[in-house]
Amino acid sequence: MEAYPHEIIFYKNNIDMHFFICENNGSFVAKHWHNSMEFLYIIEGQYTVTIDNKPHTINAGDFIMVNPRDIHSTSSACYSKFFLLQISYDFIKKHIPNIDFIEFKVNYSKDAKKPNVEYIKTLLKELASLCQAKPNGYLLRFYSIVFDLLFHLNINFKNEISPVEQQKHEKYIDRLSKVTYYVKKHYMEEISLSDISAVVSLNPEYFSRFFKKHMGITFLEYLNSIRLEYAYNDLANTNYSISEILSRNGFSNYKMFMKLFKKRFGCTPSEKRKELLNH
Repeated sequence: MEAYPHEIIFYKNNIDMHFFICENNGSFVAKHWHNSMEFLYIIEGQYTVTIDNKPHTINAGDFIMVNPRDIHSTSSACYSKFFLLQISYDFIKKHIPNIDFIEFKVNYSKDAKKPNVEYIKTLLKELASLCQAKPNGYLLRFYSIVFDLLFHLNINFKNEISPVEQQKHEKYIDRLSKVTYYVKKHYMEEISLSDISAVVSLNPEYFSRFFKKHMGITFLEYLNSIRLEYAYNDLANTNYSISEILSRNGFSNYKMFMKLFKKRFGCTPSEKRKELLNH
């Protein structure tokens, strides 16, 4: 169990899975990880998912899979509709006991039209349909498809991880978890490089190199991405003014906030709010 979880997923009805259909007019989730295996299947629109610093743009009919504890982020600048499936670590561990020493690798650009990948798309499309329709007893069929999905991945896309490699991964994830836990609690405040490096008992210079190596961005870029994620949620779900949203989420520089927002969503916060209100 993680001492500093970055994201905890709560599973409803004790079925070891979290799944839903989501529609939105743009969204952004900053870099994070969790113990679950995650699938994102696009029904309409487009999404960009960055996994281990590699961006993947997926369109309607495409999917992407995130292995447990892979560092990833998601973003979309405009309307999209997608099916999200998250399978708990305990469920996977029960049926794939060596999950800690394997990962599933799908080459989305090279293998996109190959039968093995097309079959996964077919399974996810049916899961999305079941999630929307929820016919009587649909969970029986849902489970059977998930087992088929995991079997297919295990047979065709399995890649072994050495114990040494896995241990290194656990070590840096544990250290990053302490950082992200602290940021989640204090992103509304000023956080200096000295403050955050002290959390993991490193000197600021070494911490900066470590963070950039494993997260692919500087600490300040990460901190602002977390602030932007929360600011967007406030913009979409509250009546707070733009200035109130900035102060609530740790932005002291208006120009920087506007620059980050326009880069992510292609419009100003006011324009995005009008777009959200019209849908």
